[in-house]
Amino acid sequence: MRHFKAVADPSAASSQAAVPTLTLTPLFFPSKESFLRILRVFRDAEATIDVAVYNLTENAVRDELAKAHRYGVRVRVITDQDNLDEGRGADGKYLARQGVQVRVLGEKPTDRGDGFARYKLMHNKFIIADRSTLVTGSLNLTRSATRSNNENMLIVEGATLSAVKAYEEHFEMLWRKAKAL
Repeated sequence: MRHFKAVADPSAASSQAAVPTLTLTPLFFPSKESFLRILRVFRDAEATIDVAVYNLTENAVRDELAKAHRYGVRVRVITDQDNLDEGRGADGKYLARQGVQVRVLGEKPTDRGDGFARYKLMHNKFIIADRSTLVTGSLNLTRSATRSNNENMLIVEGATLSAVKAYEEHFEMLWRKAKAL
């Protein structure tokens, strides 16, 4: 697995203060190594895990999120309202029963009058752990996506990332709009 390190703020490199580094870890699926690295993000979280994902049916992910919640990590999940059928393996309701905060989004698209529709699907795919690690890409947290599909995720780690802040703000906006299970 390749890791890329960069100085988070190159202009600060000449100062005496320690400069935080930015680590980028690209993951490609299907790959057991990539899958285990995603699970490690959940295991390593100490305070918060926020997940925005269209579909969640991968039981290993479900179990790690439930375990993190039991260990005192605040876990919040937003998923699409059309992906809650437990008969088809959806894990949102299971997580809610375990005490994880789960909300759903999704609605019929409506025209805003400018040629663009108001969103229909909650089709995001990102994870924020401890407000300092961002995971984003094409991967739904499903068995087929992690074990069969050609997918990608990028793990971005670093304490002072404006990208993490932007994703946090987007997550909070979605959280406010979403309905609790």
